[in-house]
Amino acid sequence: MSIKIKDSKQEPSENDLSVLNQEFHKGYKLAKQASIQRIKDGNVMLIVRMDSRLFIMNGEKVDEHLINKERYHSLKAAVHTTLAAFYNLTQNKLCDAISDIKKWTKTLRQELADDTFALIADATDELIVDTQQHGAVRYQALAIYSKQLESVFSIIMMKAADDEIANIVEALDAAYEKYDKSSADIFMVVFGGHQPRYRELAKLVFTKWFNELDGHLVNADHHVRYLEGGESLDNAVNLITTAMTDSELALIFMGSSETLNQDALGVVAQKSLVRYWSNRNASQETQRK
Repeated sequence: MSIKIKDSKQEPSENDLSVLNQEFHKGYKLAKQASIQRIKDGNVMLIVRMDSRLFIMNGEKVDEHLINKERYHSLKAAVHTTLAAFYNLTQNKLCDAISDIKKWTKTLRQELADDTFALIADATDELIVDTQQHGAVRYQALAIYSKQLESVFSIIMMKAADDEIANIVEALDAAYEKYDKSSADIFMVVFGGHQPRYRELAKLVFTKWFNELDGHLVNADHHVRYLEGGESLDNAVNLITTAMTDSELALIFMGSSETLNQDALGVVAQKSLVRYWSNRNASQETQRK
């Protein structure tokens, strides 16, 4: 569809106040450019978690750390095998699907990356045997299959989480020692993905690590950010420079550097909602009389 977000910088378009609005945005742009320069000069360290990697940006230096390594992706692929088996059995000819899945379980048993792979292969083979005996994929068999996999999935997810936490913290500790930045000069961004709160684990790790820093005085919520749809380091820089600029404005004009962490109207939203619905209910009551 061709519908896109409109730029409100030219508003209000029906009177001369639009000129004043544009003047604000001109000044805001200059202030934001100053924040960008602080990052470029290395006065602020930016840490970004994207795809399988974590980037440490300190001035012109950009360090890359691989977080999700072969073991993580092997665990993920093993879990996906069960889902692929379900789709194959329900979307394709049974004879072809069964032939494919038998090859997959053989591959799982040959892989030595983790002992849970054999458990997945055993459960999947049991499903295949039941399907062959009845000539169809039975709901009861799928229920048993999913039940068998619950504990296996739990073990695999915990192993993957442990692996990711260890790799992230190791990279963060190395960056902290290398660049010797105070917590006030460290900002962290987690890139989202195809689902809401994707990579929530990374954000939790960032927040925990940030709050544990020695001499920590600042609010982690301001310094640890989540960005859905981020695709490059430039996106992260834009997000953080906006946060830095908004923080300065909020401290001067609203008494707290965190006030503009949300939409400006969000500050008074609760009171406004109560007032609106009170008046609305009173109006409806009057109309009924």
